[in-house]
Amino acid sequence: MNKLSPINTLMWIFLVSTIFILQRTEVIDTNQLLTSKENGWWSILTGPLLHGSFGHFSGNMVGLIIGTSLLINMYRKYYFKVVLFGFIIPPAVMYFLDSRSLGISGLVFATIWFVAIRGLLSLNWVRFGTGIIVLFFYGSSLSTALPIASRGIAWEAHLAGLITAIIMAMYSRSK
Repeated sequence: MNKLSPINTLMWIFLVSTIFILQRTEVIDTNQLLTSKENGWWSILTGPLLHGSFGHFSGNMVGLIIGTSLLINMYRKYYFKVVLFGFIIPPAVMYFLDSRSLGISGLVFATIWFVAIRGLLSLNWVRFGTGIIVLFFYGSSLSTALPIASRGIAWEAHLAGLITAIIMAMYSRSK
């Protein structure tokens, strides 16, 4: 296990949990920070850290912990790039589509699907097996990256995270 993995996991838990608590205690006004053109370009950086409910928060936290932990342990060389692009591109897409959104699910999609796709492209049996396992557990999430997703789900952000993962996995494969 990578020495940075526990620190990485604790950092994400602390950051997203602290912001969620500040939202719930109304120290942070969600409407002023969610991703939207009305809130300005900087909302691309603040919107992903916000969550609409405990279910939204906890669902994203599980995926974020699993995705970032697998990413840093199996693909440390690409960790920073996948996290950076996965954090910025999905809310930027939502911003340019003039769609209001919140949540870190774009990054969750980028990390989870990078691990799955890169693993399936790998000749290493551990990475390939991990890709199969991730695909087994997260395969059904692909339906939330399509316009048929339930009302209230930002399928565009999910799709942007998925496309980011595909591009990053293909890019890393060519290196």
